[in-house]
Amino acid sequence: MKNTENTYERLLILTDLGTVRVLNFRKAGDDPRERAHLVELSENELGPPRGAITTDGPGKFNRGSAAGNGEAMSHAETKLDVEVEKRAIAQVAKEICDVVAGLGCHSFVLAAPQEHLKRLEAEMNPTCREKLRDSVGADLSNTSLKDLEKRFL
Repeated sequence: MKNTENTYERLLILTDLGTVRVLNFRKAGDDPRERAHLVELSENELGPPRGAITTDGPGKFNRGSAAGNGEAMSHAETKLDVEVEKRAIAQVAKEICDVVAGLGCHSFVLAAPQEHLKRLEAEMNPTCREKLRDSVGADLSNTSLKDLEKRFL
């Protein structure tokens, strides 16, 4: 169901895989004092992706370091980290697409850490990905509104 009451021409979506922050680009008004600016619409903290919380730690092999050092890391831990990150990216991509569809957005700019950006784009559904106009490889999720306006307006 498309929300026709609140449609947004262009959004700025910021993520760090733990939160999704949504801002709307507002054009300058008729009053010359009113300049283009950003309006914060929402900031959603996402829960851990399915399978991220485990009750037992995977087995560790010492690999020659002293017992209890915490230096050993098992292959299972590495695989678990990769899987959790993969699920987090899928969760964030779904959240972004839900926001874009729910707000009736025509286009958006995405800012996410460089190491996650391409995988986030690949996880988006085709309708959502078509609306992606630009992407920035940087974690700007905690950046102030004033600094975001300097960068994007």
